[in-house]
Amino acid sequence: NSIRHYRILRDHMRKQGLDVYQKERQLPSVFISYRRVDEQKKFAKKFVEQLRKQNITVWIDDDGIAAGERLDEILAENIIKHDIFVCVLSDKYFESDFCQSELDFAHNLKKKVFPIKWNDSTLPPAFIFNYGHICRHTYNPQAENLDAELQKCVDEFMKIV
Repeated sequence: NSIRHYRILRDHMRKQGLDVYQKERQLPSVFISYRRVDEQKKFAKKFVEQLRKQNITVWIDDDGIAAGERLDEILAENIIKHDIFVCVLSDKYFESDFCQSELDFAHNLKKKVFPIKWNDSTLPPAFIFNYGHICRHTYNPQAENLDAELQKCVDEFMKIV
């Protein structure tokens, strides 16, 4: 009976393109924090698409928020629930109380943070103090090849997974 169950599981995994003998690796889940400015929102959505193609669970603020729900509670729940906090940093990001609250909350929870600096944005001293050592990638929205620029961010992210 257990051999039959194993064969059913093996066949199912093969159909899905999975190696039966490969040890399954638990991938982290990700919370995306960004300022809702057109270019940054577009970048965040493309970044999310790329991570989801890697079978990474990602939450971004337009995933399942119903009218009338308290945004602060939803954000807090999802920051707690997810393993890695990805933030798309720009001058406008640091002007937003919501973005600052998200970052502070993730910091207080000691979440792993993956910052992506938006072009030539100025990072505040407190951010540099806490995260300057890990802020390695800058996304340049004026780059000639935006797909390659996005891929650099994804590749950098996958190194920490």
